Amino acid sequence: MIRRPPRSTLSSSSAASDVYKRQVSTQSTGDILTHLMSQLWKDANAGVWKAALDRYPAVVAAATKSDGVTPRATKFGAFKELDQFWREALPKALPKQQNVSHAQLLKVEAWKLGNRGKMRPLYEMVKSNAPSAVEAASKEALKLVGSGAALKECCDAMCQLRGIGVATASALFAAFDPVYPFMSDEAMEVVLGAPVHGKKYSLEAYEELCGLLGEKAHALGAEWTARDVELALYS
Repeated sequence: MIRRPPRSTLSSSSAASDVYKRQVSTQSTGDILTHLMSQLWKDANAGVWKAALDRYPAVVAAATKSDGVTPRATKFGAFKELDQFWREALPKALPKQQNVSHAQLLKVEAWKLGNRGKMRPLYEMVKSNAPSAVEAASKEALKLVGSGAALKECCDAMCQLRGIGVATASALFAAFDPVYPFMSDEAMEVVLGAPVHGKKYSLEAYEELCGLLGEKAHALGAEWTARDVELALYS
């Protein structure tokens, strides 16, 4: 979580300098967090990882907007509530439903955009999908996930919907089966060495991420999953 310092109270004549200082401070904080995540990724101590995983809810609850005070939210909803839906409510609902409803898909997209991912003009595209199409595509995708089908087949089934790419599909798969991690920017940067800007959210990248996070989960112990490893890294 990157917290930027609160807006300066200096006079307007120093506004440009104030913006520059905040940008530098934010960049420095980002570098520190990236370093900490990299150190965790190299750590083999399951206790250290468990402590990081246990911090996740508190990290989400403490996340703020750029003012360093206001709880993080977008026009689509508050981060804390959306994360609770993705992390707690959705994993309970999907095994019973065996598909994703139109409303649930929009909540997942809202959770991702501007909260656990970058803000992109995708929400309206996702919203434009017919509810019947969402239910049919997700039913096929989750059926493939549950049967252990190739990742390409699972993603192809879900990504036929407008506005749905591999990253959003990964969020749904992670909610359905913790063997699958969410394709987060943080995990891609630390685990795959992806750049801060210009990432490629490709099937190939997700396959590699699944493999490496799965290996780390196996090394940490039987109770760990690839989804847990990604959550701990984010924390």
